Amino acid sequence: MRIINTLFSLFRFQHKSWKAVLLCIVAATVFWFFNALNKTYSTNLNFPVQVDYDEATYIPVTQLPDNVRLNVSGLGWDLFRKSLGLKLQPLHIQLESPAEVRKIPGASLMALFSPQLEGIQLNLVLTDTLHIHMDQRSMRTVGIELDSMEQYLREGYGLSSEILIQPREVMVEGPKSIINAMAVHAIRLPQRRLDRNFNEVIELEWGSPYISSNPPVVTVSFQVDRLMQVTDTIPLKLINIPPEVKGISIRSKVILTYQIPSKLAASVNPDSLHAVLNLHSITRGRSKALPVIHGLSPFSRIEKVDSVDIIF
Repeated sequence: MRIINTLFSLFRFQHKSWKAVLLCIVAATVFWFFNALNKTYSTNLNFPVQVDYDEATYIPVTQLPDNVRLNVSGLGWDLFRKSLGLKLQPLHIQLESPAEVRKIPGASLMALFSPQLEGIQLNLVLTDTLHIHMDQRSMRTVGIELDSMEQYLREGYGLSSEILIQPREVMVEGPKSIINAMAVHAIRLPQRRLDRNFNEVIELEWGSPYISSNPPVVTVSFQVDRLMQVTDTIPLKLINIPPEVKGISIRSKVILTYQIPSKLAASVNPDSLHAVLNLHSITRGRSKALPVIHGLSPFSRIEKVDSVDIIF
């Protein structure tokens, strides 16, 4: 027991003594750290890269490389600051003909980067290849349209007006290879299952940060109404009957089922609603064909129409 008490007494310090010991440890650690930073080391570091080119003439097609990994040597203090990003200036790559360059081998960057590294020595470019895809800057007028309308409407509802897009054309700027391939740009609506009139500003999305338009938005508006279903028997008219066709057997009426916006139902003229069957290419024997419906509202949907048996 006396031995145990003796051991505890060796580690029995006053409060002030613990402070002194702690300060000594901190001071020794700081001294060792700064002493270690005054030695030369080799390490791998990421450095920011900036590609310089004529921005008025050229534009990226894909994102340009923004960093490169290098093996460098230098004083520990310099390497420590650079690893923290302190005083770390981007390494510049100058491109005279950007559209002609697709790859830059890492080995070819040694001579370019060495003069730009201050206070440290470049040993090796670890990044194997920098990929660059640039094109000439181009501008053209592109038409704007709405993609398939049916996907945005609630079941049982339909358009009751034309789709109005303002403006219908915008000036688009971007890489020439992409811009020249554009004829019409389809936009999407943010809402689905629409059952009411729509009038909103839609931001144009081009799928690339390097493509922009003026203006950057368009206004889309149209009217929506509940659809009503109508079934009617309408007259069938024959056109382009070949002279050699004699004694053709065909009925005079067909049954039509269609949907129409409720507020447009009254606008349908029953006397103008008819089916037309073109016999221009008819062949002898028995055949079946679908007539073309005339006289419906442009916002109607044909659900079903009788096919016609033709015998001659």
